[in-house]
Parts: sequence; C-alpha cells; structure tokens
Amino acid sequence: MRQIVLLIIIGLTGCTSISIPVSDTTSYKISDDKVTTNEYQIGDNGYLIGAILGLEYINKDSLRTKKIIVSKNERKIEIKIVHNKQEITRNFKYKKKEKELRCETKTKIGLLPPIFWSIKNDNNSIFFDSKDNLVIYHNHGGGLFLVFFPLNGASTGQGRGTFELVRN
Repeated sequence: MRQIVLLIIIGLTGCTSISIPVSDTTSYKISDDKVTTNEYQIGDNGYLIGAILGLEYINKDSLRTKKIIVSKNERKIEIKIVHNKQEITRNFKYKKKEKELRCETKTKIGLLPPIFWSIKNDNNSIFFDSKDNLVIYHNHGGGLFLVFFPLNGASTGQGRGTFELVRN
C-alpha cells in the first residue's frame, strides 16, 4: 500500500515545473495587490491562450487579432476571451512571489480502465513587465501508468508569451 501511495505522490508532484530564466525576471515589475482589468492583444500567442484555457479544438490563427481580458484581484486572476461570439473564461488562484503570480497547479487524473490511468498537470506563472505588458509562462505534462507502475512521464514543453497592453 505504501508503494501505491508513493507512486501517486510522485506522479502528482513531479510531472511538470516551470523554469523561468533569471535574466527575464530582472525586466518584470513587482506585482501589487491592486484590482485591475486590462485588455491585451493576443498577436502570435494564440497557441498559448488555447493551452491555458484548455481549448483543444480551435483554430489558433482565428485568435491572432483578438484580445484577451485579464482581471486581477488579491486572490485570483481571470483570463477571458470571446471566440465565435462565445465567452470563454478561466479563473486561477495564485500565490504571490515578489514579481511572480504563481497559479495553482491543475491536476487531472484520467482513467483508461481497467489497466491504464494517467496524471496530467498544468502550471502557469504570470508577470507584468515595465510597459505593463502581460507575460505568461505555461507548462503542462503528465504520466501514464500501467496498473501502478509508471510507463511514461514527461513535460510536453514550456511556452512563453508576451501580450501587449491595449491602451484606451
């Protein structure tokens, strides 16, 4: 029984982690607790918005000229887009670390009965640069298990995107 618990803990904690270069963090502002709502241009970062919002079946190029709306308060960040006249929103609780807003890890367990099951993690870190642009680091990955023995565990990669503030 201890081995099963150990495998589950390793799977839940070890699938993904974000690696932020120190050289990047020097250009980011210290995050404050002010309540803000801003619009940002998606530009070429449609793939990243799709990954953050969990949009699997979407033409990422259709998001190219659209905007995202980001609302932040002292406990959560809300990211919202309008796509095909439908509003898509995702809320993230975060922990504040000087310049970084580290979003709560989302963990999903997928069952493929009776033999396989999988664990998937989703991590996001959010920053604001000196021009008030939004910078998001996103990483997701997971592991596949055969009964209780790990077969494969990997990060599928880290994405980084800078979203330009739309000035009114």
